[in-house]
Amino acid sequence: MKLKALAVLPLLWGLVFWGVALVLRDSSSLETFRIWEMETAKALFVAGGLIAGFSFKCGEYMRRAWLIYVSAMALLLLRDALLGYDIFVNDYWRGIYKGGFTLVANILGVIGTWMLASTWKVAGIQLPGSGKAKAVVLGAALILALAFAGPSIVINIPLLMDGNTTSLIWIFSGLGDVIMLFMIAPILLTALALRGGLLGWPWGLLTASVLTWLVFDAVVALLPALHADNYTVMVAMETLRAVACLYVFSSGVAQALVMKHTTKAAAAK
Repeated sequence: MKLKALAVLPLLWGLVFWGVALVLRDSSSLETFRIWEMETAKALFVAGGLIAGFSFKCGEYMRRAWLIYVSAMALLLLRDALLGYDIFVNDYWRGIYKGGFTLVANILGVIGTWMLASTWKVAGIQLPGSGKAKAVVLGAALILALAFAGPSIVINIPLLMDGNTTSLIWIFSGLGDVIMLFMIAPILLTALALRGGLLGWPWGLLTASVLTWLVFDAVVALLPALHADNYTVMVAMETLRAVACLYVFSSGVAQALVMKHTTKAAAAK
C-alpha cells in the first residue's frame, strides 16, 4: 500500500499545483507561489535521493550512484539560493554564474544517470528482449531525446554568439538532457526486468520521472512554437517539473523501503 501511495503522490502534487495556479492566475502572489513550490519540489528530489543512497552501505555502488545523481539537483538548489542575493554587477556575470552552475550540475546529472542506468551490468541483471529489440529501444530513446531536448541547443547557440550569456544555461541543460534522456532506455529495461517484485518499484518510479522530464522538454519546445501564452507555458512546465521531481522522491523512498524489507527477510532466515 505504501508503494502504491508513492506512485500516486507525484500526480496529486502536480494536480494541486495546477489547481492553486489556476486560482491565483490573476494574483500578484502567483510568482511567489511558483518559486516556493518549485524549490520545494527540487528539495524533495534531493531528499528522496539521499534517502535511497543512505539505505545502502558505505562503499556500495548504488549508494554512490544515488548520491551523485541527486548532487546535481542539490547544486541547482544552491545556485537558486545564491541568486537571491544581489551580488552580480550586471546581467553578463549573472549569466556566467548561472551557466557555470548549470554546466557542473548537468555533468553530475549525466554521471549519476549513467551509473543508475548501468546498474543492470553491475548487478548482473538480464534485460528483457532480444539484441535487436534492445537496439530499437535505444534508437527510439536517442531520437526522442534529440527531438525534444535538441532544439534548445540549436536555438541558443546563435544567441550566445551574440553575447547573450543566459543562453549558456539552456545550451548546457539541453546537452545534459539529450544524454540523460537517451539513458531512459536501460533504466526502462531494468524496470521491466524487475517488474512483478518489490525491486521493480524504485526502478518503475525512476522511469516515470525520466519519462516526465521527456514530456517536460517536449512542452518547452512545442508550446512556444504553438504561440501558447506565458501562463499556459509556465503552468505546464512547472506541473511537469514538480511531477518529475516528486517521482524521484517516491523512487528514493521506495528504494529505502525495499532495502528495509530485504534486510529483515535476510535476518529472518
